[in-house]
Amino acid sequence: MSEPLVANNVSSNRLPIIDVSGLSSSQLERREAVGEAIRSACVNNGFFYIANHGVPQGLIDAAMVETRNFFDLPVEAKQQVAKSQSKCNRGWEPLSSQALDLNAPPDLKENFYMGLELPEDHPAVVAGKFNKTIADVLGISTKTVELHRASLMSKLGVRTLPDLVKVFLGYQ
Repeated sequence: MSEPLVANNVSSNRLPIIDVSGLSSSQLERREAVGEAIRSACVNNGFFYIANHGVPQGLIDAAMVETRNFFDLPVEAKQQVAKSQSKCNRGWEPLSSQALDLNAPPDLKENFYMGLELPEDHPAVVAGKFNKTIADVLGISTKTVELHRASLMSKLGVRTLPDLVKVFLGYQ
């Protein structure tokens, strides 16, 4: 990739919808077709929607409610699970804490980073490298955690989209 990437302005109604059901196919060609669709969407648009991912709509809806409830909490409550206190890049990040361009104002968004949950006796947990869960600290339900567990990436133990594509193309 010797040419610099140039940002495109793409309206959300023009974003591709990729059927990812082929990722679980035993046929390499179907998995490759999904991988190529994802690659094309990333190169040409930068974003895409997915369909037929297997996560139940009820779980997605419940996680959205839980997400709104979390971000509606006072800053003091969210600070209890702050990413700045995490050794593993997990937790809440406040409004204006990131800037894509160092010469631009900070991004007007909050974030919450989560990842694979490990058992209490796992060496990384014993070493204190994982935050307590939201439920432990704030006493709220964990539909968002359940949604993460149900996600394709979590089920396969991959952390990035390129790693996911490698799994389905047989490179891992």
